Amino acid sequence: MLAGTGETNSSADSYYYGLGILRSIDGGKSWTLISQDISGSRSFAGLGFSQIAFSTANPNLAVAGAGSASEGIVRT
Repeated sequence: MLAGTGETNSSADSYYYGLGILRSIDGGKSWTLISQDISGSRSFAGLGFSQIAFSTANPNLAVAGAGSASEGIVRT
């Protein structure tokens, strides 16, 4: 199970910038944060995830649609 973090609408009142994709292998009892791409070269910090699709040929492969906010990561 995968769940994206962050708001994707990038409006003026969007204060929830994503940190990555949450993954559960036990039906949602526990979660692990995936904070970067598989190569380790791109961070997911500041992105909002709107869609996640799984490959029908390879269930271990997923593609996610993400958008960045104009403000970046805001820490208060």
